[in-house]
Amino acid sequence: MKRLLSLLTLSLMFVLGVQAQETIIEVDEKGLTKKLLKSDEAIANPKKNGKASVWFERGELLREIANAPTKGLYIGLTKAKVLATFEDGEPAGKKEVKDKEYDVIAYPYFDAYILNDTLAFWSVKKQIKEDAMVEAVNAYSKAVELDPALSTKVNESLFAIANLYKEKGGSFFSNLNFTEAAKMFRGSYDVGLHPVLNVIDTVSVFNAGYLNTIALAYEPAIKDFKEALKYGCDKNGETYYFIFHCYYGLNDTINARDILEEGFAKYPGNNNIMEGLLSLYTSIGEDPNKVLPLVLRAIENYPTNASLWSGLGSIYEKLNKPDESLQAFIKAAELAPNDYGAQFNLGLLYVRKGDIIGDELNKKEFTSQDDYDSSFKVVFDLYLQGLAPLEKAVELKPGDVAALKLLKSITFRIRDQKGQEGKYDKYSTMLDKALQK
Repeated sequence: MKRLLSLLTLSLMFVLGVQAQETIIEVDEKGLTKKLLKSDEAIANPKKNGKASVWFERGELLREIANAPTKGLYIGLTKAKVLATFEDGEPAGKKEVKDKEYDVIAYPYFDAYILNDTLAFWSVKKQIKEDAMVEAVNAYSKAVELDPALSTKVNESLFAIANLYKEKGGSFFSNLNFTEAAKMFRGSYDVGLHPVLNVIDTVSVFNAGYLNTIALAYEPAIKDFKEALKYGCDKNGETYYFIFHCYYGLNDTINARDILEEGFAKYPGNNNIMEGLLSLYTSIGEDPNKVLPLVLRAIENYPTNASLWSGLGSIYEKLNKPDESLQAFIKAAELAPNDYGAQFNLGLLYVRKGDIIGDELNKKEFTSQDDYDSSFKVVFDLYLQGLAPLEKAVELKPGDVAALKLLKSITFRIRDQKGQEGKYDKYSTMLDKALQK
């Protein structure tokens, strides 16, 4: 089963609206708590809880309370600025997080993690009130329900809340706390759905699904990804593949198959989906040849899609049909002459076919050099055929180690063939330089 090794390298997309503060920031916990008690009394008072202003002010207060412990913090803030901006910081030594060592500065409400004299992330230790952002949104909803004229102000406040969720999510992500980061991005998305704000933030909900997937929280991840799909965030088929991965992680092979087939129908050129289908069919004991009709039908509809031909070649290769695989890769390379993958795959297949025939011939005994040379000619011809696409691959991706290793290997074997003089030395030198970088 193909693992999602690319997940950790996939970049999260989010926008923060935080600006540097110019004055010392203090957390007035006593003052904010006192105000909250008064707000609690007001909404418990039948004479006051019907006033929109009471609820709007409560929302503003709760937003301030949610923001207060880390107000002014943002990733990238210099260490000097952290020390100058926030009071009562104490050095707390060094701490290693995922093979990186950070200087930690302990504050009453958070710990700041510094790397290369820059704030990398922070860890909140204390909140004035848990779920303050959730309650703030509820208060804003009540305010606008009582007085629709407050919609503009509530819109601005909800936008700030959504952004605060993203800010917190970004810090959790930097701290590799993927579960909490996912909650924050999902929270931002949910706030955007509020009728007053009405923002479909597919980036945040996709991030939530992605982070839940890393955290192996497959069920919430599926909900997040399906929400993203509902609003068109399919990322050229990758969202379908992520959902498949989650279903597979839950051992739900029926839904895993269904989502892949749905994704394939829309994105037949997505190699992850295609390989996922083949792997899934194999793992559940179904005939992997069942994938072939899907791909062939897609090629009928999109005959010039090089990715489809490459996918077909990969499937034939997995089904141990080398001749059919080679023809498919030849077609892919013809359709995409400037695509590194198409050229590399074609060259690799020629080399593999030559190796297979060569291995069989090496088991034989030859009565003469002429007999040997005649038998091995087909092997050298295959290496020569693989040379051109591999050279093209290196031209398209200079310094590529994989292609250079193959070129060094086959040019050594064909070094005595006419016109191939000096190529072994050329690619051997290029590989040495690439490996030194």
